[in-house]
Amino acid sequence: MTRNRRSPFVGRKEYLGKLAAVWKRKRAALAVCVGRRRIGKSRLIQEFSDKHAEHFLEFQGLPPRKGQTNEDQLRHFAERLAEYMHLDEPVALKNWTQAFALLAQLIPSRGRTVVLLDEISWMGRHDRDFAGRIKDAWDTRFSTHPNVLLVLCGSVSAWIEQNILHSTGFLDRPTLRINLPELSLLESNTLVWAGKQHVSVLEKLRMLAVTGGVPRYLEELDPGQSASDNIQRLCFDPTGALFRNRDGLSEFELIFAEVFQSRAGAYRAIVETLASGRRTLVEICHTIGRSRSGVLSAYFQDLELAGYLREEPHFSVGRGERKGSHYRLRDNYLRFYLKYIEPRRKAIAQGRFRAASLDNLPGWNAILGLQFENLVLNNQGLIEEKLGIAGKVIQGGPYVQAATKRRRGCQIALLLETEHSLYVCEVKLKKSIGAEVMEELTGKIERLAIPRSGRHLNVFPILIYAGGVDPAVRNTDFFHSVVDFGGTLSANGGSP
Repeated sequence: MTRNRRSPFVGRKEYLGKLAAVWKRKRAALAVCVGRRRIGKSRLIQEFSDKHAEHFLEFQGLPPRKGQTNEDQLRHFAERLAEYMHLDEPVALKNWTQAFALLAQLIPSRGRTVVLLDEISWMGRHDRDFAGRIKDAWDTRFSTHPNVLLVLCGSVSAWIEQNILHSTGFLDRPTLRINLPELSLLESNTLVWAGKQHVSVLEKLRMLAVTGGVPRYLEELDPGQSASDNIQRLCFDPTGALFRNRDGLSEFELIFAEVFQSRAGAYRAIVETLASGRRTLVEICHTIGRSRSGVLSAYFQDLELAGYLREEPHFSVGRGERKGSHYRLRDNYLRFYLKYIEPRRKAIAQGRFRAASLDNLPGWNAILGLQFENLVLNNQGLIEEKLGIAGKVIQGGPYVQAATKRRRGCQIALLLETEHSLYVCEVKLKKSIGAEVMEELTGKIERLAIPRSGRHLNVFPILIYAGGVDPAVRNTDFFHSVVDFGGTLSANGGSP
């Protein structure tokens, strides 16, 4: 089969290694791979197959559409079978039991085979016992082939969790589970800017602030264009890949239509509530007009499993008891769409931003700064490494201290606590960061209320930045550390 390669394959060594470890056992194995839409799940399996298998059989469910039936999904599966079997006409499949039986017959007796069933929740959405049919096919057919790796893939992580990973019927059957994250900064740099030394770190981070490390979005970036030109082309053009997609739907709308399907409205309401900042469960319920319930809790779990939001415990300085949690929208594209694209959707569709300079748009630098903060939070481990405290952090994350009659409020982009120290981090994305940053952080530290249990903590001011830093800032002894967040992007990207 000829595969359409959009770009070189980059990174994912950890997950290729896990697949290889399963492969070395030389017996039938069942793997599950989940992750957000566009994250590169099927590409990972294809790449592994290219390197390790003699045969690769790939089947994908049809995206949900109005009026779609189980027969449509079976027909699509049959067409793929006909390709592999070199048939003039597809077999008329009656059910999934028959479909999987024919698929099992396709597995060659010689050589090793990877079978990928991609977007399985779409594939079986009209068959209530679809998961049971997969289980039966595995038990009676695929598991008897010593040289087969069956991979179940999907963007609807919750469906796989409920029907495969946490199903008593599938107990102990999956050999490997992969939850594929975004690419790291270094991997993103290699994918887009390998050999492109002319692109500045600030320009790269402005683009990553919109796309995050989602491979499919990164592939749309043109390394020969500026950050503003790329973002304008992708997000502010009526035909931009991150504005409008097939059927006139935006990429944002497709996420909810295809991943969350009939419950898209409820999931979207939750995400929209978080666009302006983190919220507790009670606050979100109040905003969307719904009471707390097991169903609503499952929605939050679904969104977190898919990588779109993250639940974080409340930060309690001084290792005090932490009560409650809040949710943060961690996906940079969703945040950017809701904060800056959605409010201008009609004007964009009319082409009014085609010739506009994004740098002159209201709040442009502010929104990129917030997006950069989110990028830093999603790479908190990298910050801990640069500060030399990896493995020592007791609690860490964004910190908000509400104002009361007795104390002033303060908001800290990133606060990290170890056994003996507090690292109070200011995060800036600017061409030139001046001395005012020290005044800002001084004010926050003065307002920070530290209880008696935390009085032993040393307080260290930290600057995390991308862009330029005034010598007066860099040469001062005010900051314990000045962290160049884009340091991993300063090289030319290396080779894929």
